Amino acid sequence: MKNSSFSTFDHVSQGAALHLFQDCIDPIILTDLLGIIVKANRRTFEFLGFSSDELNGNNIAGLYKPGQILPDFSSLPDGSLQVFDGIMPAKQGQEYLHVQVHATRYALDGRDIVQWIHHDITRQVKLDKMR
Repeated sequence: MKNSSFSTFDHVSQGAALHLFQDCIDPIILTDLLGIIVKANRRTFEFLGFSSDELNGNNIAGLYKPGQILPDFSSLPDGSLQVFDGIMPAKQGQEYLHVQVHATRYALDGRDIVQWIHHDITRQVKLDKMR
């Protein structure tokens, strides 16, 4: 009986985690250690204007302004967090989007994954330029 309750808890917690991932107000992209996109939340598609088919399987480096240097997670341990500012062009040809990125390496279902959380700081950057 104990194993059944743990199994139910695991199932519920996985469902809650998926719900939090999909409904987060910030764009979240999951990649492998080489930067290949394996999953993104709904907000990512709204924010960047790309579909799931257009993003999945591509390298995350292609989403940033050319010349943007991204962290290399292949040599960093599990749990490593890198925070940096980035610039991403929007698909609709709008101005560049400025983001603060929190990228964390962790294991998910036996795979090494990097979670890239993008927080839009475009307004703050524009205000700073006006000062």
